[in-house]
Amino acid sequence: MKKGQTTIFIILGLIIIMLIGLALYFSSDALQTESVFELAKQETLAEEAEDYYDAISDCLPEATKIALIEIGQQGGYYDVPEPYFDTGFSKVPYLFYEGSRVNEITVETFGEELVKALEFEMGYCVALYANNFNNVDVDYDGFEGVSIVNEDSLDVEVLLPVEIELDEQVYDFEYFSYELKIDVYEIIEIKNQILEIQEELGNYLPLSEMIEIEEKSDIEIGLANDENDVIFTLTDVDSDLGNMYDYNFIIKY
Repeated sequence: MKKGQTTIFIILGLIIIMLIGLALYFSSDALQTESVFELAKQETLAEEAEDYYDAISDCLPEATKIALIEIGQQGGYYDVPEPYFDTGFSKVPYLFYEGSRVNEITVETFGEELVKALEFEMGYCVALYANNFNNVDVDYDGFEGVSIVNEDSLDVEVLLPVEIELDEQVYDFEYFSYELKIDVYEIIEIKNQILEIQEELGNYLPLSEMIEIEEKSDIEIGLANDENDVIFTLTDVDSDLGNMYDYNFIIKY
């Protein structure tokens, strides 16, 4: 082989090596770019899934307020036990009936009844939202809730499995929570004071004692007579519901 030919082969070899190196460089760079793109895409999808979660979360405050108003009209009950008075749009329970206390409700019972009402209201709100999207799947049978009545507030925690599919990726959410200022605890305490006084005095309505109880609390006490029935309305005028919160029950003489 001549010297000139050898030189040509060397040059061709160097060119081939350079081309392979360039190919590997750009291939690696392309893979890195694709990796960055995929990561950004995943972050975007996660943010979009979070937006779905936030929209569904907005159902809880509204559902809680509706459920609170509903059971407040019914003495703290969702499933109202007898005896009760049917107004046509609510069932107001008798808590004192012809000399005896009935339908005893505590803060714990109130919280349990609220969860019953909340399951329907939350499910209804979420269904209205989820039905507009084919990629949102809600397990309504998986609903679990707890409501804790504090001295000046109410905590609500809900488990409702929600599955969101975006670009063949699935995101699962289930925990929702909400807290609002409302004096359910004091309302139940005042209700108990009224019933205790009623037990002591029988068929006598002590208006002076009602006024004294009202003056010592932040709850207003309203009365309405209907023959032998007295409808009590205990009102929290400073709740987070945006208006006054009423709690109704009846005493029958």
